[in-house]
Amino acid sequence: MSSKRYQLVINNPSLFTASTSAQLALAQIQARTYRWKDQPFWPLKGIAFTPTDRTNRRKLIEALVADGNGFDQQMLGYQLLQCDGTKQLCGSPLCNFCRTHQQNSFEARMLKYFGNSNRQNLFWLTILNDLSYQPLTNIQLQLERFRVSVREFFKRHYGKQVRALGAFEIDVKSPIDATDPAAALLTEYGWQANGQPPYMLHLHAVVELDGWPPQAFGDELRQLYTKIKQVTVKPLLTNKPLTENLSSMARYCLKFRYQFADNILRDKPSYGSRFDDNTLLSYAALIHQLKGERGVTGFNFRYNL
Repeated sequence: MSSKRYQLVINNPSLFTASTSAQLALAQIQARTYRWKDQPFWPLKGIAFTPTDRTNRRKLIEALVADGNGFDQQMLGYQLLQCDGTKQLCGSPLCNFCRTHQQNSFEARMLKYFGNSNRQNLFWLTILNDLSYQPLTNIQLQLERFRVSVREFFKRHYGKQVRALGAFEIDVKSPIDATDPAAALLTEYGWQANGQPPYMLHLHAVVELDGWPPQAFGDELRQLYTKIKQVTVKPLLTNKPLTENLSSMARYCLKFRYQFADNILRDKPSYGSRFDDNTLLSYAALIHQLKGERGVTGFNFRYNL
């Protein structure tokens, strides 16, 4: 089957039945792999590329186009499959091509706003929110309330003295790999030992506040967000230039990894096992629900910029 035929079929889903959709998608993936032998599965520049990344993208598409899924799920899989990162952009945060474009744009904004700032006034802020076991029902409302809460805190305590740019992210915790201490700590956030993966909404942001040490700023926030380890405020890394700090932070805000997040007891966040197919489908549906018509800007947080 020619690449032109693939294009025609995928752009006209009524021309084929659900029973052939998975086979078509897998054939398309294989054709791409062999047609572009010297090209990686997505651009290398600006993102971490490993064989695992290649596998994760393939597994996501396979899960989305599988027989028995709804039309919207399969169409998302086809859009990811068709996206080549240049002329035909799908715009999905789950697409490594498009996410790289989005990270580039967000990185440019971060450097524009803070590239000439005094690094002593810049902090890396993380605030955790409660766990959710019904993400498609709860998290959109959680996100909007969370956004308002942080903005009102900044306005009430600092007014125009503070500036911030960041993004909301959703981690999925593995119900199998959680250690007993982690489960005990997460109980305050709504952890349930029910074998289901909980979703954790949280905020990452670069904050500029003249004259306030990180400890004092964090203590103010902890009066509002009172759970254990709910607020983390850190200065920029001293062993890296300002621009490198800002670039790394900007790209970290929009990583959209479909891997289970390690528990929050770890000193450094990391991502472990790949989502199972059910979690992949749920996570993809949630990300696109939150994205809506606004695109990746639906996840952005900004204050006084």
